[in-house]
Amino acid sequence: MQAITTKYFGPSDVLGTRIKATCRGKSRTFSWNHAVSYDQNHRAAAQALAKDLGWKGQWVLGVTHKQDCVWVCIDKPHDDTFTIE
Repeated sequence: MQAITTKYFGPSDVLGTRIKATCRGKSRTFSWNHAVSYDQNHRAAAQALAKDLGWKGQWVLGVTHKQDCVWVCIDKPHDDTFTIE
C-alpha cells in the first residue's frame, strides 16, 4: 500500500481553491469546501482517493516541510518501522 499526499492549491484567474490527492497510481482534484476546516478538506480528499482505490484501514496524518499532508495506513504491520522511546 502507498501513502496518499494531499496538497492545497490557491485560487487562480480561472480556477477556484482546490485540493489534490495523489498516490503513485492515481490522483484526483477536488474543489475546496469553505464550510469546513483546512484539516477536514485534506482528510476528505485522502478518504475519497482511498475509497476510489478500494483501500481500507486506519490512516494517520503527517505533514511535510512544504506543508503538504501525507496519509499512511497503519493497520498492517510492516518490517520497515521504528520506535523511539
